[in-house]
Amino acid sequence: MNYVISQFIEGISLNPLESVLEEEDGDTKVFPSIKAAKDFILENNGREEDIGYAVFIGTKEKPDMVTYGSDSYQQQVDKQ
Repeated sequence: MNYVISQFIEGISLNPLESVLEEEDGDTKVFPSIKAAKDFILENNGREEDIGYAVFIGTKEKPDMVTYGSDSYQQQVDKQ
């Protein structure tokens, strides 16, 4: 499964999520695992406490499916 990083449009939580990264060809940047997406966020000045609140990790179909700190997040990471 591939994962994407998303955030609320304009940073406003009433807005839907949008993918925050694009490849040079315009396609959405994908990561092979939740851990790879999280590592990318942290390596690029993201804060761990923002994952699941200001920035989200999920699939293209469900961009907010992973909420950091929840049991489901940890279970998904443990599977990888």
